[in-house]
Amino acid sequence: MEKALLVPRGMIGRLERGEKGLDAGLLIAMTQILDVPVGYFFDGLAPGQTGNTLAKPAEELVEEVRILLTSFHSIESVSERRQILALVRAIADPGS
Repeated sequence: MEKALLVPRGMIGRLERGEKGLDAGLLIAMTQILDVPVGYFFDGLAPGQTGNTLAKPAEELVEEVRILLTSFHSIESVSERRQILALVRAIADPGS
């Protein structure tokens, strides 16, 4: 992800731990790489609630997301990445 976003090594970890703020440009770039809407990053927030008030994700989850993003980014085929996203979305929300 860092390579795709052209950010320094370790930046994603600092963002995940809340040590560094996320600017709008970086957020937009992440949504484009992951092929998700901006709202994806705000699901679960109550009206008026900011991301800083959410509990930090478990260390396990952070590591799984890191591995997933690194692996996903290494897939060169846009078609295959979209198929994987569709599969993950179907598994995550079987009713849709």
